[in-house]
Amino acid sequence: MIASNARCPDKTPSFERDEVYITRNPLIRFLARRFRATMGSVLTSHHASDLSGLDAGCGEGMQMHLLHRQGYIDRMVGIDYDGPKIHYAAHMHNRFTYSIANLNALNFKNGVFDYVIASEVLEHLASPDKAMEELVRVAKPKAFFVLSVPLEPLFRIGNVLCGRYVDRLGRTPAHCNFWTRRKFRAFVEPYLTVEHHFGLATVPWQILTGTVKPA
Repeated sequence: MIASNARCPDKTPSFERDEVYITRNPLIRFLARRFRATMGSVLTSHHASDLSGLDAGCGEGMQMHLLHRQGYIDRMVGIDYDGPKIHYAAHMHNRFTYSIANLNALNFKNGVFDYVIASEVLEHLASPDKAMEELVRVAKPKAFFVLSVPLEPLFRIGNVLCGRYVDRLGRTPAHCNFWTRRKFRAFVEPYLTVEHHFGLATVPWQILTGTVKPA
Protein backbone atom coordinates (compact mmCIF):
# COMPACT_ATOMS: atom_id res chain seq x y z
CA MET A 1 0.00 0.00 0.00
CA ILE A 2 1.05 3.61 -0.51
CA ALA A 3 0.80 6.07 2.34
CA SER A 4 -1.60 8.96 1.85
CA ASN A 5 0.27 11.71 3.69
CA ALA A 6 3.39 12.14 1.53
CA ARG A 7 4.63 15.44 0.08
CA CYS A 8 2.81 16.78 -2.96
CA PRO A 9 4.56 16.19 -6.31
CA ASP A 10 5.57 18.77 -8.89
CA LYS A 11 2.67 20.45 -10.66
CA THR A 12 3.48 18.64 -13.91
CA PRO A 13 3.05 14.86 -13.51
CA SER A 14 5.40 12.42 -15.25
CA PHE A 15 2.57 10.79 -17.19
CA GLU A 16 -0.15 11.80 -19.61
CA ARG A 17 -3.24 12.78 -17.64
CA ASP A 18 -6.64 11.48 -18.66
CA GLU A 19 -8.06 13.94 -21.16
CA VAL A 20 -11.60 13.68 -19.84
CA TYR A 21 -10.52 15.45 -16.61
CA ILE A 22 -8.44 18.24 -18.13
CA THR A 23 -10.11 19.01 -21.46
CA ARG A 24 -11.69 22.40 -22.13
CA ASN A 25 -13.95 20.90 -24.80
CA PRO A 26 -17.48 21.72 -23.57
CA LEU A 27 -19.03 18.64 -25.17
CA ILE A 28 -16.60 16.22 -23.53
CA ARG A 29 -17.03 17.99 -20.19
CA PHE A 30 -20.82 17.71 -20.52
CA LEU A 31 -20.66 14.01 -21.39
CA ALA A 32 -18.29 13.33 -18.50
CA ARG A 33 -20.59 15.11 -16.03
CA ARG A 34 -23.56 13.10 -17.30
CA PHE A 35 -21.54 9.90 -16.99
CA ARG A 36 -20.59 10.67 -13.36
CA ALA A 37 -24.17 11.62 -12.53
CA THR A 38 -25.38 8.23 -13.74
CA MET A 39 -22.66 6.45 -11.81
CA GLY A 40 -23.48 8.55 -8.77
CA SER A 41 -27.16 7.61 -8.93
CA VAL A 42 -26.19 3.93 -8.91
CA LEU A 43 -23.83 4.39 -5.97
CA THR A 44 -26.48 6.33 -4.06
CA SER A 45 -29.10 3.63 -4.64
CA HIS A 46 -26.73 1.12 -3.01
CA HIS A 47 -25.75 3.46 -0.14
CA ALA A 48 -22.11 3.27 -1.20
CA SER A 49 -21.10 6.16 1.06
CA ASP A 50 -21.67 3.81 4.03
CA LEU A 51 -19.69 0.94 2.51
CA SER A 52 -16.14 -0.08 1.65
CA GLY A 53 -15.28 -0.06 -2.04
CA LEU A 54 -12.52 -0.88 -4.52
CA ASP A 55 -11.76 1.28 -7.56
CA ALA A 56 -10.00 -1.11 -9.94
CA GLY A 57 -7.93 0.86 -12.42
CA CYS A 58 -8.27 4.16 -10.57
CA GLY A 59 -5.52 5.88 -12.58
CA GLU A 60 -4.65 9.30 -11.18
CA GLY A 61 -7.49 9.12 -8.63
CA MET A 62 -9.54 11.91 -10.13
CA GLN A 63 -12.75 9.93 -10.46
CA MET A 64 -12.56 8.87 -6.81
CA HIS A 65 -11.94 12.47 -5.81
CA LEU A 66 -14.96 13.77 -7.75
CA LEU A 67 -17.29 11.01 -6.56
CA HIS A 68 -16.29 11.67 -2.96
CA ARG A 69 -16.67 15.43 -3.35
CA GLN A 70 -20.22 14.86 -4.53
CA GLY A 71 -20.97 12.60 -1.57
CA TYR A 72 -21.32 9.34 -3.49
CA ILE A 73 -18.46 7.40 -1.84
CA ASP A 74 -16.39 7.51 1.33
CA ARG A 75 -14.20 4.49 2.21
CA MET A 76 -12.37 3.25 -0.87
CA VAL A 77 -9.12 1.66 -1.99
CA GLY A 78 -7.77 2.60 -5.41
CA ILE A 79 -5.55 0.24 -7.40
CA ASP A 80 -3.77 0.57 -10.72
CA TYR A 81 -0.87 -1.06 -12.56
CA ASP A 82 0.59 2.35 -13.47
CA GLY A 83 3.00 3.30 -10.67
CA PRO A 84 3.39 7.01 -11.53
CA LYS A 85 -0.39 7.48 -11.61
CA ILE A 86 -0.82 5.74 -8.26
CA HIS A 87 1.87 7.91 -6.67
CA TYR A 88 0.23 11.02 -8.12
CA ALA A 89 -3.16 9.93 -6.76
CA ALA A 90 -1.71 9.25 -3.32
CA HIS A 91 -0.21 12.74 -3.22
CA MET A 92 -3.01 14.75 -4.78
CA HIS A 93 -6.14 12.92 -3.58
CA ASN A 94 -4.92 11.58 -0.28
CA ARG A 95 -8.35 10.98 1.24
CA PHE A 96 -8.00 7.35 0.10
CA THR A 97 -5.56 4.44 0.20
CA TYR A 98 -3.83 3.38 -3.00
CA SER A 99 -1.90 0.35 -4.17
CA ILE A 100 -0.01 -0.66 -7.30
CA ALA A 101 -1.66 -3.87 -8.41
CA ASN A 102 -2.09 -6.35 -11.25
CA LEU A 103 -5.79 -6.97 -11.82
CA ASN A 104 -5.02 -10.56 -12.79
CA ALA A 105 -3.49 -11.31 -9.37
CA LEU A 106 -4.84 -9.07 -6.62
CA ASN A 107 -3.13 -9.00 -3.24
CA PHE A 108 -6.37 -9.00 -1.23
CA LYS A 109 -8.08 -11.73 0.75
CA ASN A 110 -11.37 -13.21 -0.43
CA GLY A 111 -14.54 -11.25 0.26
CA VAL A 112 -13.09 -7.90 1.34
CA PHE A 113 -15.13 -5.24 -0.48
CA ASP A 114 -18.80 -4.28 -0.38
CA TYR A 115 -18.66 -2.98 -3.94
CA VAL A 116 -16.29 -2.65 -6.90
CA ILE A 117 -15.93 0.06 -9.53
CA ALA A 118 -14.01 -0.79 -12.71
CA SER A 119 -14.29 2.27 -14.94
CA GLU A 120 -12.59 2.40 -18.35
CA VAL A 121 -10.11 -0.37 -17.54
CA LEU A 122 -11.45 -3.72 -18.82
CA GLU A 123 -11.09 -2.63 -22.44
CA HIS A 124 -7.33 -2.28 -21.88
CA LEU A 125 -6.80 -5.86 -20.69
CA ALA A 126 -5.71 -8.81 -22.79
CA SER A 127 -7.41 -11.16 -20.30
CA PRO A 128 -10.44 -9.30 -18.93
CA ASP A 129 -12.03 -12.58 -17.85
CA LYS A 130 -9.16 -13.23 -15.45
CA ALA A 131 -9.54 -9.73 -14.02
CA MET A 132 -13.27 -10.28 -13.48
CA GLU A 133 -12.57 -13.55 -11.67
CA GLU A 134 -10.18 -11.74 -9.34
CA LEU A 135 -12.54 -8.82 -8.74
CA VAL A 136 -15.38 -11.20 -7.88
CA ARG A 137 -13.04 -13.12 -5.57
CA VAL A 138 -12.15 -10.06 -3.48
CA ALA A 139 -15.77 -8.85 -3.36
CA LYS A 140 -18.17 -9.92 -0.63
CA PRO A 141 -21.06 -12.26 -1.47
CA LYS A 142 -23.79 -10.24 -3.21
CA ALA A 143 -21.45 -7.23 -3.54
CA PHE A 144 -22.46 -4.83 -6.28
CA PHE A 145 -20.34 -3.85 -9.26
CA VAL A 146 -20.27 -0.72 -11.42
CA LEU A 147 -18.48 -1.41 -14.69
CA SER A 148 -17.93 0.97 -17.58
CA VAL A 149 -16.27 0.58 -20.97
CA PRO A 150 -16.53 2.45 -24.27
CA LEU A 151 -19.81 1.90 -26.11
CA GLU A 152 -18.87 0.54 -29.51
CA PRO A 153 -19.13 1.34 -32.32
CA LEU A 154 -20.17 4.84 -31.17
CA PHE A 155 -16.88 5.40 -29.36
CA ARG A 156 -14.90 4.63 -32.54
CA ILE A 157 -17.19 6.84 -34.60
CA GLY A 158 -16.54 9.66 -32.14
CA ASN A 159 -12.80 9.18 -32.54
CA VAL A 160 -13.05 9.41 -36.30
CA LEU A 161 -15.22 12.54 -36.13
CA CYS A 162 -12.54 14.12 -33.92
CA GLY A 163 -9.83 13.09 -36.39
CA ARG A 164 -8.31 10.46 -34.06
CA TYR A 165 -6.96 7.12 -35.24
CA VAL A 166 -8.63 7.53 -38.63
CA ASP A 167 -6.21 5.02 -40.18
CA ARG A 168 -7.41 2.50 -37.57
CA LEU A 169 -11.10 3.26 -38.19
CA GLY A 170 -11.26 4.93 -34.80
CA ARG A 171 -9.89 2.02 -32.78
CA THR A 172 -7.94 3.39 -29.80
CA PRO A 173 -4.47 1.77 -29.89
CA ALA A 174 -4.43 1.11 -26.13
CA HIS A 175 -7.70 -0.84 -26.27
CA CYS A 176 -7.70 -4.62 -26.58
CA ASN A 177 -11.48 -5.09 -26.44
CA PHE A 178 -14.19 -3.32 -28.43
CA TRP A 179 -17.54 -4.20 -26.88
CA THR A 180 -20.94 -3.43 -28.28
CA ARG A 181 -23.75 -3.24 -25.73
CA ARG A 182 -24.80 -6.84 -26.42
CA LYS A 183 -21.28 -8.26 -26.29
CA PHE A 184 -20.37 -6.50 -23.06
CA ARG A 185 -23.46 -7.81 -21.32
CA ALA A 186 -22.63 -11.32 -22.55
CA PHE A 187 -19.11 -10.94 -21.15
CA VAL A 188 -20.36 -9.82 -17.72
CA GLU A 189 -23.29 -12.21 -17.23
CA PRO A 190 -21.23 -15.26 -16.16
CA TYR A 191 -20.02 -13.24 -13.15
CA LEU A 192 -22.86 -10.88 -12.21
CA THR A 193 -26.63 -10.73 -12.06
CA VAL A 194 -27.19 -7.65 -14.20
CA GLU A 195 -29.33 -4.89 -12.68
CA HIS A 196 -28.98 -1.97 -15.11
CA HIS A 197 -27.22 -1.42 -18.40
CA PHE A 198 -26.90 2.20 -19.49
CA GLY A 199 -25.97 3.02 -23.06
CA LEU A 200 -27.53 6.03 -24.73
CA ALA A 201 -27.72 7.86 -21.39
CA THR A 202 -23.94 7.63 -20.99
CA VAL A 203 -22.66 7.88 -24.59
CA PRO A 204 -19.86 7.43 -25.60
CA TRP A 205 -19.48 5.00 -22.69
CA GLN A 206 -21.69 2.26 -21.32
CA ILE A 207 -22.25 1.51 -17.63
CA LEU A 208 -23.38 -1.90 -16.43
CA THR A 209 -24.30 -2.61 -12.83
CA GLY A 210 -24.96 -5.89 -11.09
CA THR A 211 -24.42 -8.09 -8.06
CA VAL A 212 -22.13 -11.07 -7.63
CA LYS A 213 -23.83 -14.33 -8.54
CA PRO A 214 -24.12 -16.96 -5.79
CA ALA A 215 -21.24 -19.45 -5.81
